[in-house]
Amino acid sequence: MVVDDVDAEHRRLAALSRTITAIESYVVGGKALNRYFFVRDPDGFPIEVIERNERYR
Repeated sequence: MVVDDVDAEHRRLAALSRTITAIESYVVGGKALNRYFFVRDPDGFPIEVIERNERYR
């Protein structure tokens, strides 16, 4: 799932008491390509939440 603001979505899901991981950054060559975290759906499957950028729209 792609969102505009990964920090705001992380806070929103945490307030709903969802099981979420910490926000992480995918870094290549010293440059952060994206920021993301995982949340579990009601069946326990992980969903990746990625911040929208030029690579992920």
